[in-house]
Amino acid sequence: MAAELEARFPTLRLRDTDRGPQVAGAFNIEHERRFLAGFMIEVDLARHDVVGLPVVREVGGRIPRTRDRHVNPDGTACLYLPEDLVLRHSHPMGLADFLDGPVRSFFTGQACVEVGMPFPQGEWPHGDDGRDQLLVDLLGIEDTETQNAFLKLLSRKVIKAHWRCPCGSGQPIRRCHRQLIFGLRRRLSLRQRRFLLGRTSC
Repeated sequence: MAAELEARFPTLRLRDTDRGPQVAGAFNIEHERRFLAGFMIEVDLARHDVVGLPVVREVGGRIPRTRDRHVNPDGTACLYLPEDLVLRHSHPMGLADFLDGPVRSFFTGQACVEVGMPFPQGEWPHGDDGRDQLLVDLLGIEDTETQNAFLKLLSRKVIKAHWRCPCGSGQPIRRCHRQLIFGLRRRLSLRQRRFLLGRTSC
């Protein structure tokens, strides 16, 4: 892991700390081989977020620790909306791909904001507001109880078209939300669907 890390990220180093193994150093953002910005970061390999990926902190004091900049008061970065990441990545991510994917995207966005530009990939609202918006976009349903009914159904291994639709219409799925339910079942893995349910149930 150390050799791959050094090859792909020469300004980062793997080190042991009292909090466990950590990747630390300058995380540089470039565009067309031109340096744009550098952020001092620490990646705690022993601490994981709800998706199971390492916790990242910006430690150079460059980014304000505010919700608008997606940084918590302790300096930990809100790199992504967990539900969005799980829906876009069906398989676990290695450290190098994590750094080159969500981490790079986050700090590229921060570099853009510093010069008055929006996040290039767009941004979700912070925390629960982001999750609520994602579920509305995914299901086309705003009512929380109805969303949960759909997610409980989608978390099952087997779904039958003659079952009653979770929207509350009293109709069988085949005559109601069949396209939505079976479309999501084909598109998302069981792990992805159960992650969404677990996040709304906690």
